[in-house]
Amino acid sequence: MMIRMILSFFTFLILVIPTIQAQNHPPPPVAEETLVKEVFVVVEEMPVFPGCEEVEDRRKRSNCSDKKFLQYLYKEIEYPAEAAAQNITGTVVLQFIVLKDGTVSDVKVLRDIGGGCGQAAKKVIESLNEKGTKFIPGKQRGVAVNVRLNQAIKFKPAMKQNAQGKTKSTKKKNG
Repeated sequence: MMIRMILSFFTFLILVIPTIQAQNHPPPPVAEETLVKEVFVVVEEMPVFPGCEEVEDRRKRSNCSDKKFLQYLYKEIEYPAEAAAQNITGTVVLQFIVLKDGTVSDVKVLRDIGGGCGQAAKKVIESLNEKGTKFIPGKQRGVAVNVRLNQAIKFKPAMKQNAQGKTKSTKKKNG
């Protein structure tokens, strides 16, 4: 009887002690290498377009970043001649990845309206790398990570023609 009680006691200790110890320790940290290879959609700190780094409040920084990015897009976008000739209007939706170094990659047109608008929108996003314009990368657990973003760009015939015969947007921002 005594042996049975002792065995029960030791069995209890063997089963319960590791469980109690596991509850007192946080999970092991995710390797930085793993975080860097993944592509996130939502992170603790989303990527920020240049010019808004000093804004401390996250919501204000996000609004500033959105505004500056749209200003850049509408300043640089070329409204295709084919779209202008056909009076094409609408919204092109793009998807791209802001890499951990702030450059963009993997630019895809998710929704095109024709007339070369999708290609023009893709070209303006890709021009960020050519011009050396980098996002402040997104961060997860304090580590810079790759973040997938979507961006809508609106095309309207109200875009004027510039001196080279190309058409550029006259918009500064369109929410």
